[in-house]
Amino acid sequence: MDTHLLLYKWDTQAPLNTIKTMSSSGRPLREDRFPLMLIPSTRPYSFVAVMETGLSYYEDVHTMDFKRINCRFMKNIAGPLKWVQWAKPRRHNRYLQKRDDLVIVREDGLLQYFQIEKSSNTKFNMNNTVGHLGIHVDTALCMLAGPPGKGGDIIIAGGDLADGGVFHVPARGVPQQTQNICNLAPVHDMIIGPRECDSIVTTPTRLEASDRLFICGGRSEDRGYVSEIRHGMEAQLGWAVPYAESSDILRIWTLEVYWQKSLLLVSTHPTTTNALSFDLETQEIEMMNSKGLPGLDFDNPTFVAALINGRHIVQVTTTGIYLMTQGVGTEIKNCGHKKFDCAQADIFEQHDTVAIARQISGGFEIGLVSFTTTTEQTLDINPAPGAITLREWPVSMCCKDLGGARVVILATSNNKILAYLVMSDMTLQLAFEKAVSDFCPNIEDASIASLIALGHRDSGIMLLLCGLRNGVLMCLEVRTDQSDNLGVYHSSRDPSIIL
Repeated sequence: MDTHLLLYKWDTQAPLNTIKTMSSSGRPLREDRFPLMLIPSTRPYSFVAVMETGLSYYEDVHTMDFKRINCRFMKNIAGPLKWVQWAKPRRHNRYLQKRDDLVIVREDGLLQYFQIEKSSNTKFNMNNTVGHLGIHVDTALCMLAGPPGKGGDIIIAGGDLADGGVFHVPARGVPQQTQNICNLAPVHDMIIGPRECDSIVTTPTRLEASDRLFICGGRSEDRGYVSEIRHGMEAQLGWAVPYAESSDILRIWTLEVYWQKSLLLVSTHPTTTNALSFDLETQEIEMMNSKGLPGLDFDNPTFVAALINGRHIVQVTTTGIYLMTQGVGTEIKNCGHKKFDCAQADIFEQHDTVAIARQISGGFEIGLVSFTTTTEQTLDINPAPGAITLREWPVSMCCKDLGGARVVILATSNNKILAYLVMSDMTLQLAFEKAVSDFCPNIEDASIASLIALGHRDSGIMLLLCGLRNGVLMCLEVRTDQSDNLGVYHSSRDPSIIL
């Protein structure tokens, strides 16, 4: 396979459409394979090509008689593993005038150091193995000057699906890890836990006074986790637990069960539901089942999990609404189940009303169900009359309080977004109906995968994020006026973001 060198030139102050091909462009490189990396040199018209077998230094590539100096890898580092990233160490200007040093890293963390003498005919004065980082590297590598008083170099390395680290490499020494950088990718879902200001007056004081951020992720079927991130994304993890089934989690919810002084984490999967309990005092973690959590539907995926009035746990799955509350002592007891064949569901922020889409003959029915607390402190389930019907499948649903109005937003299988206002009699009134092509006519028509609405409930504006299955995220603004009329607008000149 021939590899050709293409060279271009342009005025850096002019736009890129002024780029022109150089006369020396198009010549084949003297390599038998395609380079793994191209590294620019501080010497003009020169670069380094990293191959599987070694490095090639090309100089004067702007002329027809460019030079190539090859430096082969030693046998102990040659092999099937690929070299994936490069970095250049920090050196003072007088040193850089004569030399052009670089470090490359292999996917298994092996570091190789090369010293290039610009004026030498052989170029490569040094070809040393620095050592192993002890981590897998595929995307990130940079070098900084060593700490004052210690010298050497600082290396920061990481990868897409691997933990990273900060390493100190002393002069003529091996890498020493000084800090671990935990990689949370891929994150499947995250949720903010309860805050002090959300507490109900009738319930005991919450143990946690600030926001709590929980995430779930997993790199494979046998390596998953649920983690709490404390004091921001850049802080250390509060706790982590092996969670093999997290690789297919679709969504998680956190519910503070005050009478158990614990957090209940409910996760939904394509066909099932799982739950685990985190003790806020002892920080012990327990996987839950139907014995420890009677009344929870573990056999079907979950649409909604919420805590109402601090006393009642509500779960909405594909088979209906499930209720639980405090039993004897700190136990959780089953309070009943109302059967619904749900296709989609979501709950409003105040956790008093849920919107449910049910399949009926000829289409789907969209209706509301409210929850009211009786004098006996039990919870009544009250389906509202006057449900509306749709022909298309509702693929996603979200409920939002918007400046005094309540809005139910649906995405359908025919690539439309529908918004309904909740009227005083608990009926639904269509506010707008828009197709994806109305917002993004310049993108390929694609089906909608998910919806989420962001915004404060006292505000008259919210951000509606609509994810398409072709990797486009539409960002829309939904606004309400003084008459509670809804309007949807592009959040920018181009409302689409390619993910």
